[in-house]
Amino acid sequence: VEDNLSQDLPVTNTTVVSPKVVKTVQEAVAVLFEVAVVGIFEGLFPHVERQKREAIDEKKTVIDIVLNFLGALMGRQQCSEILACRTGKLVGVQLPGAGMFMMMLEGIVPPSLKNWFDVVKEAVFDK
Repeated sequence: VEDNLSQDLPVTNTTVVSPKVVKTVQEAVAVLFEVAVVGIFEGLFPHVERQKREAIDEKKTVIDIVLNFLGALMGRQQCSEILACRTGKLVGVQLPGAGMFMMMLEGIVPPSLKNWFDVVKEAVFDK
């Protein structure tokens, strides 16, 4: 049955052209994205820094963690290393035998996470 259907349908080469409305929407979205990025870097981050300076110690720690997490997601190496160090210190304090656990994990860590894991491991041993 499928062979009969494929033989009956004509094959044509058609080029899909985006309508002007689609192009206009794409350009508008690009402009909005650019404005959002500028707004975040020139508006939100300075505001957060002001809040961080004025915050009490406990709130300041939470703000630092969130900022480092966002920075790590954006690809900032220093933020990733800070998170790895904090993670290692937390694991070292909270998990009995954390050093042995880290040594066991060392052999199965993927190469792409090796640098991050090394920072975590060093922080676990430093406590």
